[in-house]
Amino acid sequence: MDNGDVLKASGERKTELKGDMTALKTELKTDMTALEERLREYVHDTETRIVGEFFHYAQSMDARLRTTEVNILPMIDRMAAMDTRLLSVERRLNLPSQQ
Repeated sequence: MDNGDVLKASGERKTELKGDMTALKTELKTDMTALEERLREYVHDTETRIVGEFFHYAQSMDARLRTTEVNILPMIDRMAAMDTRLLSVERRLNLPSQQ
């Protein structure tokens, strides 16, 4: 093999390597694009599930709050009645009001 054949073979090899590198680059871009799309879909699905769970949690907390409010209403009425009675006693005894 003379020097010209070696250079020709070397040039062909470089061209072949460049083609391989271009193909690899294209394949990596395709794979990365597909991975990015799958990741976006996964994040979207996760966000949707989290928001849904927060909604269910808020519904149960709202129900508990309503139940508590309903249970507290009679106590508030009794406290108002007691305040009225205490004010009446203070007026009769001529004591200064605590309000």
